[in-house]
Amino acid sequence: MTQPRRSAESLRDAVIGVGEALSAGFQQASATPFNVEIGPHRRFDWLRFDLAQVKEVKKQLAGP
Repeated sequence: MTQPRRSAESLRDAVIGVGEALSAGFQQASATPFNVEIGPHRRFDWLRFDLAQVKEVKKQLAGP
């Protein structure tokens, strides 16, 4: 507590951050095709890929 102003500002920032994180949990998600009411026609599917091939495509396309 050698710098009370800095400590108070840090505490204030932490409290604001915690408040924002908590309030985000109470807000509805944005409208997307994935967060609609689940009905009988909703499906889930997946594919298998060789990771080395995926990485090669990323490299060829100059991905991050």
